[in-house]
Amino acid sequence: MLWRILVAAALTLAILYFWQRMRAAKASADRDRASLARPKTLPNVRVGGVLSVRGLPDGEKNLVVAKRHGYSQGSSRWGELVAEDGTDQVFLEFEEDDRLEVSLTRQSKERLSDLQLDEDALIRFDEDEDGTFEHDGKRWRYVESAEAFFHEDGRPGPGDGFYYWDFEEVGGPGLISVERYEGEPFTVFRGQKIRPEDVSVWSVDSADTA
Repeated sequence: MLWRILVAAALTLAILYFWQRMRAAKASADRDRASLARPKTLPNVRVGGVLSVRGLPDGEKNLVVAKRHGYSQGSSRWGELVAEDGTDQVFLEFEEDDRLEVSLTRQSKERLSDLQLDEDALIRFDEDEDGTFEHDGKRWRYVESAEAFFHEDGRPGPGDGFYYWDFEEVGGPGLISVERYEGEPFTVFRGQKIRPEDVSVWSVDSADTA
């Protein structure tokens, strides 16, 4: 009698093992099909995706995407890929409007005072919706400022509110962004505009090896 119970238990375990293996294989195949169904375009890139960016001052960058976040402002939506190139972390933002707009930024060690700006100056830019300032021997023109919401990992919901000020280099590709979350200090980001054609997507996620 005991041997029958042991045989039945062994058969049950074997069936469970092969069933789990089949489920895992099906899930992997489904992920592969989903990856192949998504064209290799920037808005389709997810965590694990691989891409390269040309036209940068320090040369072409090959990047592996570590995180994907979302932003919202009213009816506007845009995405952010947090990518890594060795120890260097960059933020690749993209927005699909009439055409795809792309920028690449890095968090700067500069403080607001290093830009020879203060909170009153930012308030004036916000109220006037115009203006410039000098920094690093360049002139920077106000582009826009507004409240937006950060959606970590692209999760739905209200998101975390913050205020931002965007400036562009007069006669050049450079960008400066200043952000502030409630109760936090101002954070400065430096970067540049990227032509969409200078971004090559090699895989949209870790399952896409084609």
